[in-house]
Amino acid sequence: MRFFRTNKITGSGLILLPVFIFLASCSLVAQVKKVTVLSTCDIHAAFDPRGSSWLKLGSLIRKERREAGTDDSLLIDCGDTLQGSYSGMFTRGMVSLKMLNALNYDAWVPGNHDFDFGVKRLLAITRDFKGAILAGNVSCPAPFSSYKVFNRGGLKIAVVGLGCCNPSSYDPVSLKGIELENADEYLERTMKPVSASKPDIIILAMHNGRFSKKPDLFKLLRRFPEINLVLGAHSHAEEPGVSSGRTWFMQSGSHANFLGKAVIEYDTYKRKVSIKSELIPVEQSTQIDHESEKKVSKLLSDADRGAKEIIGRNSVTLDTPRSRKKPSGISRLFCLAMADATDADAAFHDIPVRKAELRKGKITGHDVFRLMPYQNTVCILQLNREQIAGIIKEQYHPVGSTRRFLHFTGMTVMLTRDGELIGNPVLKDSSELSGDKKIKVAFSSYALTGAGGRWPYLKELADSGKCGYYDANIQIRKLLENYIKSHSPLNIHPVNNIRYIKQSKR
Repeated sequence: MRFFRTNKITGSGLILLPVFIFLASCSLVAQVKKVTVLSTCDIHAAFDPRGSSWLKLGSLIRKERREAGTDDSLLIDCGDTLQGSYSGMFTRGMVSLKMLNALNYDAWVPGNHDFDFGVKRLLAITRDFKGAILAGNVSCPAPFSSYKVFNRGGLKIAVVGLGCCNPSSYDPVSLKGIELENADEYLERTMKPVSASKPDIIILAMHNGRFSKKPDLFKLLRRFPEINLVLGAHSHAEEPGVSSGRTWFMQSGSHANFLGKAVIEYDTYKRKVSIKSELIPVEQSTQIDHESEKKVSKLLSDADRGAKEIIGRNSVTLDTPRSRKKPSGISRLFCLAMADATDADAAFHDIPVRKAELRKGKITGHDVFRLMPYQNTVCILQLNREQIAGIIKEQYHPVGSTRRFLHFTGMTVMLTRDGELIGNPVLKDSSELSGDKKIKVAFSSYALTGAGGRWPYLKELADSGKCGYYDANIQIRKLLENYIKSHSPLNIHPVNNIRYIKQSKR
């Protein structure tokens, strides 16, 4: 299905003209200039030949640019481009850089996940990108530009880049190497030189969704009504086009499933803008772009070999229960591997992806990546009974709606249905955790940043400086691989280490 929507920004009302002026105005039709803006976002290094693939999307991009004309079009990616697939991880973003350059992207706004391989790696990638890097609100050792003015279709088009504004969306290690500027302050200082350049069209390309809280897009657009088109990202939404006052918004989904296309017409006489936009889907029958394939085939074949490498075997299938609060063999595997790698007394971890499964039989590198596609590391806290109780209770009362739940190993507990700890946790050696006694507990770096605001108490403990926080600097995916190799064949079963106590009604 092809999405299509139209917006016409008409400005002033209808004015009756004398006949000679009306006839003269007819000759001004030729002054309507047109530019085509093509947009991608949240591709996440998608190169699945059986489904969505950037190589297929590439053929759509070349077709649309051919029809519009290179001098009359812009191609912009709004981020989360490097990470998200085994090939992206294996090449540490290089395969995506090759695609950006092969398809001649004019601008790229790095997303939060583009920092997952580290700030140094991202900066090395951006140095070799042939287009413009636009994300001036993200301060790095090598600063990004805030905007660039392009001359396309006889028009001056200013493209302003806005990187992800929410610090909780970034990998904790990467966040230490960057600073994020408030979106309002950033646009306040950026729009002044943009306006001074007197562009005909202003485009805001951002790695933020339409309904993101940071920033609030609707408030921003009220402050900066001169922006004509907003290209969104981050939320993976498929929005062919929607009006927000005088501004038009479009977002092209995720994982190379759609190409966003906005056709902007500008009447130079009336100084009026009209925009038509649509999402062009990548179909099963869509052919791959062979020109781009030549540039990335070696990288993809190397990654494919790594993905197929057998690292161990599994005796029983591990999957995800319907209720994430129920015992899970997957989360138990994570916890056991984390505790084993750090010599921790206990470990907490959730199920990081929706469809987590490890089938009986061979375990490959790709299987482990599917369980843990992120670059999170394992971190340590020294915790007492009250702190453990607070962490557990927070799982039953997370901030906002979430299906995430931190399971744990290394102790058994009695709880009320409300998550209140009764008595003391019993440790592996049958001793109780009571009073000021502390144990060494392993978590993921993502959990200790609060997991996008879900667990503020856990984040507070990590930030307090009183719990002996340190990052072991071991990627959780790597320690999973090591654990599987050393304990193969795996024979892990869910263990219910929570006993619920029925509370009497008063």
